[in-house]
Amino acid sequence: MKDEDNYDDKEDENDEKKKKDKLCKDSNKTIKGETMTREDLLQLLNEMLKLQTDMKNIVKHLIVVAKNSNYDFMAVYNVAKTYNTIDPLGKYQIEMPEFDKVVESYHFDPEVKDAVSKLMSSQENYYANIVEKASLSVDRIVEIHHFMLSELYRIDPEFKRIPNKGELDPKIIALVIQSIVSARVEEEFNLTSEDVEASIANQQYALTSNMEFARVNIQMQTIMNKFMGDHFKYMCDKEGAY
Repeated sequence: MKDEDNYDDKEDENDEKKKKDKLCKDSNKTIKGETMTREDLLQLLNEMLKLQTDMKNIVKHLIVVAKNSNYDFMAVYNVAKTYNTIDPLGKYQIEMPEFDKVVESYHFDPEVKDAVSKLMSSQENYYANIVEKASLSVDRIVEIHHFMLSELYRIDPEFKRIPNKGELDPKIIALVIQSIVSARVEEEFNLTSEDVEASIANQQYALTSNMEFARVNIQMQTIMNKFMGDHFKYMCDKEGAY
């Protein structure tokens, strides 16, 4: 009887090991758009949903790290790089049109439809929940964006002083900048990034026609592109491409 119990325990352990091995293989497998199977697509959709959910919590944690480290760029970066923030489409080098085409080819599949629905509703539910917090006027939103722009300029000289910038991941750089600016907004206005996002969603029609809001957003995008451009140039200089 004892031998049978030991045998059952070993069987359970073997089953558990097989499951873990399969999960590991699935996460490491190569997915190609032109040969993507139904199982590949479902895996990709699940990875996208997980990242979407994880990112909200990651940013919240990085905001806390930014405040606790006196907004030190590399302190936040070193924490951010410990998270898995790799975009699944980028990970498998799949372009969005290619991805959309594969999704469309499985539009009749109930499991694929359910996965796509979860991915879309996750973002919709997020905004539906936070929109209740929306209470900022258009002028206040524009004021906050002016402040965010000034904070981007404030980060610029610190970023330029970082040695070995070429070794930093551009996507993590963007995530760190977002987290530091959000932390500064919380400190200055006592508003979370969700408060601001909710108000922007609530005032989207008014903001569409607000020239000052558009101008500040263009400036913010320009300096963000500069961060990425300087990083790219640094890497090219390092490799002798310039």
